[in-house]
Amino acid sequence: MERGGLSPEASLPKVVRPASLQSGQKHSVIMNFRKIRTFWRMDPCKRRMALQAIILPPGVRWGVALLGVARTSALLSAWSSGRVYKSQEGEPSGVLRQAVRVQQVVKASLGVGGTCLIRSLVLQAILQRQGIPTDLRIGIRKQGELPEGHAWLEYQRSPINESPEQVATYTVFDGAAALDFPPK
Repeated sequence: MERGGLSPEASLPKVVRPASLQSGQKHSVIMNFRKIRTFWRMDPCKRRMALQAIILPPGVRWGVALLGVARTSALLSAWSSGRVYKSQEGEPSGVLRQAVRVQQVVKASLGVGGTCLIRSLVLQAILQRQGIPTDLRIGIRKQGELPEGHAWLEYQRSPINESPEQVATYTVFDGAAALDFPPK
Protein backbone atom coordinates (compact mmCIF):
# COMPACT_ATOMS: atom_id res chain seq x y z
CA MET A 1 0.00 0.00 0.00
CA GLU A 2 1.18 3.42 -0.82
CA ARG A 3 0.57 6.38 1.44
CA GLY A 4 0.95 9.75 -0.08
CA GLY A 5 2.40 8.26 -3.25
CA LEU A 6 5.37 6.58 -1.48
CA SER A 7 6.07 2.90 -1.29
CA PRO A 8 7.10 1.39 2.09
CA GLU A 9 10.62 0.85 0.75
CA ALA A 10 11.02 4.53 -0.13
CA SER A 11 10.30 5.65 3.44
CA LEU A 12 13.19 3.61 4.84
CA PRO A 13 16.67 5.17 4.90
CA LYS A 14 19.07 3.73 2.34
CA VAL A 15 22.09 1.87 3.61
CA VAL A 16 25.20 3.41 2.17
CA ARG A 17 28.32 1.28 1.94
CA PRO A 18 31.74 2.85 2.44
CA ALA A 19 33.26 3.95 -0.87
CA SER A 20 36.10 1.45 -0.54
CA LEU A 21 33.68 -1.45 -0.51
CA GLN A 22 31.54 -0.05 -3.33
CA SER A 23 34.45 0.15 -5.75
CA GLY A 24 35.23 -3.55 -5.74
CA GLN A 25 37.85 -3.45 -3.01
CA LYS A 26 35.87 -5.89 -0.89
CA HIS A 27 38.08 -8.66 -2.26
CA SER A 28 41.28 -6.92 -1.08
CA VAL A 29 39.81 -6.37 2.40
CA ILE A 30 39.01 -10.08 2.65
CA MET A 31 42.51 -10.96 1.39
CA ASN A 32 44.10 -8.71 4.03
CA PHE A 33 42.10 -10.45 6.78
CA ARG A 34 43.28 -13.80 5.42
CA LYS A 35 46.91 -12.64 5.48
CA ILE A 36 46.57 -11.46 9.07
CA ARG A 37 44.87 -14.72 10.08
CA THR A 38 47.59 -16.75 8.35
CA PHE A 39 50.27 -14.68 10.09
CA TRP A 40 48.81 -15.33 13.56
CA ARG A 41 48.45 -19.06 12.83
CA MET A 42 52.19 -19.41 12.10
CA ASP A 43 54.41 -20.99 14.70
CA PRO A 44 56.17 -18.32 16.81
CA CYS A 45 59.56 -18.83 15.16
CA LYS A 46 58.18 -18.40 11.64
CA ARG A 47 56.17 -15.38 12.77
CA ARG A 48 59.34 -13.81 14.22
CA MET A 49 61.16 -14.44 10.93
CA ALA A 50 58.29 -12.82 9.01
CA LEU A 51 58.35 -9.75 11.25
CA GLN A 52 62.10 -9.45 10.76
CA ALA A 53 61.68 -9.85 6.99
CA ILE A 54 59.13 -7.00 7.06
CA ILE A 55 60.91 -4.60 9.43
CA LEU A 56 64.60 -5.00 8.56
CA PRO A 57 64.78 -4.15 4.81
CA PRO A 58 63.99 -0.41 5.10
CA GLY A 59 66.52 -0.01 7.93
CA VAL A 60 69.16 -2.00 6.08
CA ARG A 61 68.54 0.05 2.92
CA TRP A 62 69.10 3.27 4.88
CA GLY A 63 72.09 1.76 6.70
CA VAL A 64 73.82 0.81 3.44
CA ALA A 65 73.13 4.26 1.98
CA LEU A 66 74.37 6.17 5.03
CA LEU A 67 76.97 3.89 6.62
CA GLY A 68 78.06 1.56 3.84
CA VAL A 69 77.91 -2.20 3.48
CA ALA A 70 80.61 -3.14 6.01
CA ARG A 71 79.27 -1.01 8.87
CA THR A 72 75.67 -2.02 8.21
CA SER A 73 76.70 -5.67 8.12
CA ALA A 74 78.58 -5.24 11.41
CA LEU A 75 75.53 -3.62 13.04
CA LEU A 76 73.28 -6.43 11.79
CA SER A 77 75.75 -9.00 13.06
CA ALA A 78 75.84 -7.38 16.50
CA TRP A 79 72.03 -7.27 16.61
CA SER A 80 71.52 -10.82 15.38
CA SER A 81 74.07 -12.37 17.72
CA GLY A 82 72.31 -10.86 20.74
CA ARG A 83 69.63 -13.47 21.38
CA VAL A 84 69.54 -16.66 19.38
CA TYR A 85 66.12 -18.17 18.72
CA LYS A 86 66.07 -21.83 17.77
CA SER A 87 63.56 -22.92 15.18
CA GLN A 88 61.33 -25.94 15.64
CA GLU A 89 62.73 -27.24 12.35
CA GLY A 90 65.90 -28.35 14.17
CA GLU A 91 67.99 -29.20 11.10
CA PRO A 92 69.85 -26.23 9.57
CA SER A 93 68.62 -27.19 6.10
CA GLY A 94 64.99 -26.97 7.27
CA VAL A 95 65.59 -23.60 8.92
CA LEU A 96 67.34 -22.34 5.76
CA ARG A 97 64.40 -23.35 3.58
CA GLN A 98 61.94 -21.87 6.05
CA ALA A 99 63.76 -18.51 6.26
CA VAL A 100 64.15 -18.21 2.48
CA ARG A 101 60.49 -19.10 1.98
CA VAL A 102 59.30 -16.59 4.60
CA GLN A 103 61.35 -13.86 2.92
CA GLN A 104 59.91 -14.77 -0.50
CA VAL A 105 56.33 -14.75 0.82
CA VAL A 106 56.82 -11.39 2.53
CA LYS A 107 58.23 -9.92 -0.68
CA ALA A 108 55.40 -11.33 -2.81
CA SER A 109 52.64 -10.37 -0.35
CA LEU A 110 53.81 -6.96 0.81
CA GLY A 111 56.45 -5.92 -1.70
CA VAL A 112 59.07 -5.65 1.05
CA GLY A 113 62.48 -6.86 -0.02
CA GLY A 114 64.87 -4.51 -1.77
CA THR A 115 67.85 -5.31 -3.93
CA CYS A 116 69.72 -8.60 -3.84
CA LEU A 117 72.24 -7.05 -1.43
CA ILE A 118 69.55 -5.83 0.97
CA ARG A 119 67.68 -9.17 0.83
CA SER A 120 70.91 -11.09 1.43
CA LEU A 121 71.96 -8.92 4.39
CA VAL A 122 68.48 -9.27 5.93
CA LEU A 123 68.41 -13.04 5.39
CA GLN A 124 71.90 -13.33 6.87
CA ALA A 125 70.72 -11.50 10.02
CA ILE A 126 67.59 -13.66 10.28
CA LEU A 127 69.62 -16.86 9.95
CA GLN A 128 72.31 -15.68 12.36
CA ARG A 129 69.52 -14.99 14.85
CA GLN A 130 68.65 -18.70 14.41
CA GLY A 131 72.27 -19.66 15.13
CA ILE A 132 73.12 -20.46 11.48
CA PRO A 133 76.27 -18.74 10.14
CA THR A 134 76.28 -17.85 6.44
CA ASP A 135 78.67 -16.11 4.07
CA LEU A 136 77.71 -13.10 1.97
CA ARG A 137 78.99 -13.42 -1.58
CA ILE A 138 79.17 -10.65 -4.15
CA GLY A 139 79.75 -11.58 -7.75
CA ILE A 140 80.43 -9.63 -10.91
CA ARG A 141 79.81 -10.52 -14.54
CA LYS A 142 79.91 -8.62 -17.78
CA GLN A 143 76.49 -8.07 -19.31
CA GLY A 144 77.01 -6.49 -22.71
CA GLU A 145 79.41 -3.59 -22.22
CA LEU A 146 78.60 -3.00 -18.55
CA PRO A 147 79.57 -4.97 -15.45
CA GLU A 148 76.69 -6.36 -13.43
CA GLY A 149 76.84 -7.22 -9.74
CA HIS A 150 74.82 -9.63 -7.65
CA ALA A 151 74.76 -10.65 -3.98
CA TRP A 152 73.70 -13.95 -2.40
CA LEU A 153 74.26 -16.04 0.71
CA GLU A 154 76.07 -19.34 1.01
CA TYR A 155 75.84 -21.96 3.70
CA GLN A 156 78.70 -24.45 3.67
CA ARG A 157 79.74 -23.20 0.20
CA SER A 158 76.29 -23.76 -1.26
CA PRO A 159 74.02 -20.85 -2.32
CA ILE A 160 70.78 -20.65 -0.37
CA ASN A 161 68.84 -17.70 -1.78
CA GLU A 162 69.87 -18.20 -5.40
CA SER A 163 70.18 -21.17 -7.72
CA PRO A 164 73.65 -22.68 -8.27
CA GLU A 165 73.19 -22.14 -12.02
CA GLN A 166 72.58 -18.41 -11.53
CA VAL A 167 75.54 -18.04 -9.17
CA ALA A 168 77.85 -19.88 -11.58
CA THR A 169 77.51 -17.02 -14.10
CA TYR A 170 79.22 -14.60 -11.68
CA THR A 171 82.85 -14.29 -10.66
CA VAL A 172 82.95 -13.97 -6.88
CA PHE A 173 84.60 -10.78 -5.73
CA ASP A 174 86.70 -11.65 -2.69
CA GLY A 175 87.12 -8.08 -1.51
CA ALA A 176 83.45 -7.53 -0.60
CA ALA A 177 84.44 -5.08 2.14
CA ALA A 178 86.23 -2.99 -0.50
CA LEU A 179 82.83 -2.38 -2.12
CA ASP A 180 81.84 -0.34 0.91
CA PHE A 181 80.17 2.93 0.05
CA PRO A 182 79.87 5.76 0.76
CA PRO A 183 83.65 6.17 0.93
CA LYS A 184 85.06 6.55 4.40
